[in-house]
Amino acid sequence: MNQVDILRKMTGEERLEQAFKLSELTRELATLNIKEQLGKRATKRRVRQELLKRLRSG
Repeated sequence: MNQVDILRKMTGEERLEQAFKLSELTRELATLNIKEQLGKRATKRRVRQELLKRLRSG
């Protein structure tokens, strides 16, 4: 069974829940990456600004 088959068996609600989880995981990984890149300069505000910048640029 491949991923498409698994998704087809899910309800719309289940697929939406998976999409939200994936979105949250992506944000968390991006935030960790930004903190690592900024090092000591990684204030909450600076990290948020960089995350928003990345999200806007696609």
